[in-house]
Amino acid sequence: MTKAQKPSLTSTARLLATGMALTALVAGTFVSRPAHARRQPPPAVIPTEETKQADQLYRAARYPEAVAAAKAALNKNERYTPAMLVMAKAYYKLHKYEWMRKLWEMMQANGASNAERS
Repeated sequence: MTKAQKPSLTSTARLLATGMALTALVAGTFVSRPAHARRQPPPAVIPTEETKQADQLYRAARYPEAVAAAKAALNKNERYTPAMLVMAKAYYKLHKYEWMRKLWEMMQANGASNAERS
């Protein structure tokens, strides 16, 4: 063979390197990669102390203070339906029926249980 017919060592090495790179690229696209784990939101705060205080104030017929304590509970967790219930009952006793109805609708939207709604 003449030199023109025989492939040079550098072109063979280049061809081999290109083939290996293509193989690695194709193999990399078909290998399943682990899905990135999404960050979970922090657990919801459950304001039981504030709700208990609001309920005690409601039972003592101190309705404005019960509303304030329920608001403090709802500032920690705006979807906490037991605090909404205490606030709605206090608004009912204060003859603020529109506010009570709005809280009732919010409780239903948040999926309150039948026991909480009654």
